[in-house]
Amino acid sequence: MQSLSAEPSRQISVNAPSMRKMDRLVLGFIVTLVLGMSCLLLARSTPMSANDMSRWATVERLVFKGTYVINGSHFSNTLDRIFSVDEKGNKHYYSSKPAFLATMVSGIAWVFDLVGLEIVHPGEQESRLTMSIILILINYLPFAL
Repeated sequence: MQSLSAEPSRQISVNAPSMRKMDRLVLGFIVTLVLGMSCLLLARSTPMSANDMSRWATVERLVFKGTYVINGSHFSNTLDRIFSVDEKGNKHYYSSKPAFLATMVSGIAWVFDLVGLEIVHPGEQESRLTMSIILILINYLPFAL
């Protein structure tokens, strides 16, 4: 009986270091993947898609005007927008995208605006960097925790 109980404990102790090495390899792969994707995201030089512009227009207007109306936004020349006339006859554009993600991102963007990081100029390097940091926070950070 003693030899049976000693045998499994010896096998577990032999396998334990190899499991730790495997955990380090997986963690290293994940960190490398996230850093690589982050660098690609930060280095993006292509113009924004209509989808991106529609969402950022909503974020910008929520942060600076507190409204979902995207008229006057720096991103408002997107194709992904909906035209609406209210009961007073005022013409407005709204994003065609669901509002949940833009509302969530606007909270983060509001904090960034409080500390002086700019998000409103789509072509400027500082704005692209700020927007990329926000995207990293909402796309990668929840999965890292």
